[in-house]
Amino acid sequence: MTFSAPHAPLWLKLTLAGLLVEALILGLLVFSNVRLTEQALLDNANLQIHSAVPLLNAALGPPLMQRDYGALHEVLVEAHGNNAFTYLVLLDQEGRRIAAAGFAANRALPPLDQAPGVKDDPVFDTVTPIFLAGTEYGRLRFGMNVEYLAQARAHTIRQGVYAGLAAVVLTFLTLALIGYWLTRRLRQLTEASHALAAQNFDVPLPAPARDEVGRLASAFQEMARQLHSRITALHESEGRTQTYLAESEAEHARLQALLSAMNLGILFVAADGRVVYHNPAFNRLWLIPETEDLVGWTPKQVFARSGCQLLQPGQFAEHIETILAGREQGEILDIEVKDGRIATQLSYPVYEHGSHFIGHLWIYEDVTRERQTAEQLLYLAERDSLTGLFNRHRFQIELERTLAETVRQDSPAALLYFDLDEFKAINDHFGHTTGDALLIRVAGEVSGLIRKNEMLFRLGGDEFAVLLPYAELTQAEALADRIVRAIAAIPFRFDGRTLHISSSLGIALYPLHAADQDQLVACADAAMYQAKQAGKECLAPVSRRSRHRTGNGQPSVLERATGDRA
Repeated sequence: MTFSAPHAPLWLKLTLAGLLVEALILGLLVFSNVRLTEQALLDNANLQIHSAVPLLNAALGPPLMQRDYGALHEVLVEAHGNNAFTYLVLLDQEGRRIAAAGFAANRALPPLDQAPGVKDDPVFDTVTPIFLAGTEYGRLRFGMNVEYLAQARAHTIRQGVYAGLAAVVLTFLTLALIGYWLTRRLRQLTEASHALAAQNFDVPLPAPARDEVGRLASAFQEMARQLHSRITALHESEGRTQTYLAESEAEHARLQALLSAMNLGILFVAADGRVVYHNPAFNRLWLIPETEDLVGWTPKQVFARSGCQLLQPGQFAEHIETILAGREQGEILDIEVKDGRIATQLSYPVYEHGSHFIGHLWIYEDVTRERQTAEQLLYLAERDSLTGLFNRHRFQIELERTLAETVRQDSPAALLYFDLDEFKAINDHFGHTTGDALLIRVAGEVSGLIRKNEMLFRLGGDEFAVLLPYAELTQAEALADRIVRAIAAIPFRFDGRTLHISSSLGIALYPLHAADQDQLVACADAAMYQAKQAGKECLAPVSRRSRHRTGNGQPSVLERATGDRA
């Protein structure tokens, strides 16, 4: 637990600082004064000693030489009586006591002092030889009273302390008044700053002045004005920001709801290659639990988490790496899954302010139904609904393509036209159901004779066509012969009877018989009718007689059926 020192006002700090300086100066002055006084007293003491020694020597020399001990004792007593000496002891040359004053006979002499000074012992102990006519007759031990030195020193110190305390008190009062007067406007500025902190801008400030505090007050007032203006602007900006934030959050909620409701899978990958957004449709499309948060993952980790088994995973991974390495819009990629689903991927680079790249936006769509529908529509548009063969529309497309390829390759092509003899009579007599079954059976048998590069078409009714690219007449005639024989060999049961039908087939070659597709169709059709006129179960090339005839003059299927029934 810590405690903070109480706050001291500035005027008090200035006053205490001034007092500290003054105390140091006064201390030095007192110390110097004491030293000077002490030195003067010591000089005076030394002078007294030096003055007393010749007098004592003159007074004690003759009696000592004459060994007049009574006179010596009187001189010592008289000298001790003026209070200058605390004791006097006269010694002969052998150090024996001859006479004494102020000192007990059985008392040992104190040790000698080096020099007089201020000390605990108020007596200065010294010795001086007694000479007469240059001859030493003895020594005088005496003690000088130096107590007055300590008293004078203490008196000087007391006077200095009293004077210093008086000066300190006077200085404290003077500096405190001056400091308080100087800092009163600073206190006003302090109170004004606290008011500003509480956003109270209507506070009184010190009156303008030309001194430093006045300039500080003017600067503070200008600062308060600008601060008030900026805080007002900040509050307005904060209000607008809150409004924008609310609108942004509402817009974000709408966008989030829209993206969550979309069937399109959305994945946004930032420039650092990490996922920053994905919608629920993306998780559903890639068979990832919707509770799985993919934010912060790499695309490689995301697709590794997927439950989809792709038909070409290597190609898809390479495509992802190519997109991440570039900053261009990617082409539409078809993604085929082993469960039969098909999805498309489209990648868009995203730029901030038009130039700063921030990531890739990937859009995924499950197009399985659309592709199936498109294939079904294409099938219905190009296929015969009854037999499943290509229809007349596809025939026109393939015929145009084949002839164009024939021109480029400088090779021939053949077109076979055939129909069923007496099909209308069969349809009318036995019904359309029987006729449809007959057409389906014929289409199945002939389809088994067609090679991969050849195409079988049902043009309508009982009319069929076979397109043979890169085929000569001999190849066309061979296929035509197989078709006529196969149709003739198909057994049909009508009302419990097994019957056989025949067909007529015409052959036309490009460019031998025609210069374009319309002429080629016309020639093949004409050849078919030429074969029909030549007899049943016949085939004929253009402008030639029937090459094959198996039943000319035989009764028709209808005649055989009705005759047998009769």
